Amino acid sequence: MHYTGPMMTDTRPDDEINDLAEQTDEGASVAHPETADSKAEDDVTPDAEARSEDEEPLAEEAPAADEADSPADDEAVEDEPDAGTSDSADEAAADVPAEQPEPDGDEQAAADEPSDTDEQTADEDGEGWLFDTPSELKSVQSWELPPDLIRDRPERRRFIPMWVWGALAAAVGVIGVIVGAVMLFASSASVTVPDVTGVALGVAESRLAQVGLTIEVEERRFSSEPVDQVLSQSPAADSELRRGDTVLVVVSGGTEEFQMPDVVGEGVALATSTLEGRGLVVRVDPIPSDLPSDTVIASTPSANSPVRTGDVVTLSVATPSGNGDVLKPYSLGGTVFVIDSPAPAEGSPSDIAMEVTRRLRSLLEASGATVILTRSTTATGAVDVAARERIALEASATALVGFDVEAAGAAGRIVGYPVAGQPAVVTSARQLASEATTQLARVAPPAIMEASTSDPVFNRSIVPWLRVRLGSLAARPDTQSFADPRWADSVARAVYVSLGEQFALGTQP
Repeated sequence: MHYTGPMMTDTRPDDEINDLAEQTDEGASVAHPETADSKAEDDVTPDAEARSEDEEPLAEEAPAADEADSPADDEAVEDEPDAGTSDSADEAAADVPAEQPEPDGDEQAAADEPSDTDEQTADEDGEGWLFDTPSELKSVQSWELPPDLIRDRPERRRFIPMWVWGALAAAVGVIGVIVGAVMLFASSASVTVPDVTGVALGVAESRLAQVGLTIEVEERRFSSEPVDQVLSQSPAADSELRRGDTVLVVVSGGTEEFQMPDVVGEGVALATSTLEGRGLVVRVDPIPSDLPSDTVIASTPSANSPVRTGDVVTLSVATPSGNGDVLKPYSLGGTVFVIDSPAPAEGSPSDIAMEVTRRLRSLLEASGATVILTRSTTATGAVDVAARERIALEASATALVGFDVEAAGAAGRIVGYPVAGQPAVVTSARQLASEATTQLARVAPPAIMEASTSDPVFNRSIVPWLRVRLGSLAARPDTQSFADPRWADSVARAVYVSLGEQFALGTQP
């Protein structure tokens, strides 16, 4: 039976507990002789040892008497082990009680009677005493559970000490502060580049300034996009830059090809400013004239002609004196002139027919005339002959003028006119051709007049017309003249004078 109840402590005086302990030891000797023997040897007093010595002869004589009385038992005696003798001696010694102090009558009575504590403990347990006698209980002042019910659980050491957790928390806090500071510094030191492509230069500059960046125009490029629109940027959008860095942009310079501004009739200073603002190079050609000094009489190329940035423009400017023929002011208001110029031949280095056409148109328009072209100045390919003829017939023109260049033939200018048709028309056409030949012979010799029986564009016309053969691509003198813009301008003025002399509404010279 094992006790599983609460621990009990004996509260009686030490003297009573000691007496009971001695009595308990005596009882244990009976139950366990081997334990009692060893205890008896330790507790023998000197008096007991003296008595034992006196009794030893008696113990030695007893076996001898037995041997005399019973010879038949000799064999049995011999068979018994020597241990019997020692056991008998031990039992004799054990029978000798050790001297113990005798308790008083009151102490003995108190020992025999159970204490109130014993009764209370037994009643509380409800199953009786753990020990058979109260003396066994009182052999110790306190007792615990039997060893087989006791489980010693050593105190468990923490796998990670608390100071490690504290240090780790502190390290995490420090790292968080450092990371936050770095991110704050990085966000303040670097910015994301916004997308500024496709917007005007001023808008792009404003957007970049908002994030602390500057802008610089790296290149102006011809484009169909509006002027100053941002075409590209470097670095690209969403890149990272430091505040104060520069973003390079490429902006549109407008279309490479545009129409020549009309500056005829303006002062030379204003006309020059207008043309140079569009990227053109201006040259001034003084022309003696009765018009106010410094007035632009004509421009080469003429107004609305296609030009490109960097092209050279020649302005004919009136001057009161100077060398050269005087360009008379003709009043040609209400007149309509059709100018025909076919596309240049394949392999031609220039479109000299169109160059002369542009200049002549400028002069005529400056004098108030209306000019219609059968081939637009912006046309890049040939125009069908039938289409050109239709334009000439539907124009209700005052006169028709044509320019062309031959691929082969002799050098020089040839002025052709019609020989068939209404007499009045033929006569007017002959006079016009004669004046043109005279003027051309002065500025671009040689020049001859030649009657023409057929013309692909003007043949069905009922108004005066003439066609000027400007030269031959096979003749070196002519090709050299074609490369000189001044030559084209001289030819245009010669034809202009002939038309003015023939059809002007003012006083004829």
